[in-house]
Amino acid sequence: MVTQDNRPLAAPQPTALTPEAAHIPPANTGHALMQDIELTDDAVRLPARVYRPDRPGPRPVVVLAPGGLQQGNLLGHDWIGTRLAAAGYLALGITYRAANPLDDPLDVALALAWLEREPGADRDRLATFGGSRGGVTALRVAAGDPRVRAVIALAPPADLTRYTRSVAAFAPALRRAGGVDGRDARRGT
Repeated sequence: MVTQDNRPLAAPQPTALTPEAAHIPPANTGHALMQDIELTDDAVRLPARVYRPDRPGPRPVVVLAPGGLQQGNLLGHDWIGTRLAAAGYLALGITYRAANPLDDPLDVALALAWLEREPGADRDRLATFGGSRGGVTALRVAAGDPRVRAVIALAPPADLTRYTRSVAAFAPALRRAGGVDGRDARRGT
């Protein structure tokens, strides 16, 4: 690449990804307040993090569903939770009960139930947000829960059969059980 006057453009140098480099605002900047909580019912206890705007009043709500193949972590929500709170939303970042995504919608439902009791939440403006596995979860919840009025799904696997086959190499239990599509993955038949 060259500049407008045909001088070579220097290649950018890699930098460490820090909150400052990524322009992520720190917690409690006067725009967003973070609080770690626990979502509970009779069967489960889930760590969660609330991102509150610093202004009072009923606020639209966004449940943040984690991506990945594990149970999620709260730090992964900070980049969006703080921004949503600074924009006036009440956000709740959750974790999952299991690495298997089967019950993910139940975990979001637990978060929605908690938010319905939260004084600063506008119960008529509930949304779900997630990327990858969280994006699929956000879509699943929005499709089945009439309380959810909006969904933001970043890069959800849309063809689950193809996705499952693509990650089969990382799932030894599936390989031992004969593959994910009825073929014996060990023999390729």
